[in-house]
Amino acid sequence: MHPASFEIPAILAEMKEFQSPVHIVDDETIVDFRVNKFWTEADVTKATIAIRNWSLDDGINAWQDWKGIVPSYAWPSFQSGLAMLLHDCGMIDEAREVLDTIIDDKLCMARWKKWQDTSIPARYPALFGPEFLTREQQV
Repeated sequence: MHPASFEIPAILAEMKEFQSPVHIVDDETIVDFRVNKFWTEADVTKATIAIRNWSLDDGINAWQDWKGIVPSYAWPSFQSGLAMLLHDCGMIDEAREVLDTIIDDKLCMARWKKWQDTSIPARYPALFGPEFLTREQQV
């Protein structure tokens, strides 16, 4: 999951009246989803899809909806998107708690180390501290 691509599962969660994810195909980068009803431009404005106003429960529930289709080996890394979303919503402590539960996953840690030399830590400074980046692999 690239930074800000976490917005895709969040936005699709906001649009669940209109569509439902069915399964992940290809190399886990493509989602096949079913259109439940057609939407209009007015249905998908920034005001109607207000993920920046979500509560902690909104975020957790949205991510849990994906658990059935995200491959189990990718689940911890997928949850890093929840940490970034919570950070963007001002829930810094909660974002750090989510990250603390997943950072020891090999895939998640590899991604975090890869991103440490990019502009991403400037956007998410509380998630790129040494307490996360220097942890020894537990897995």
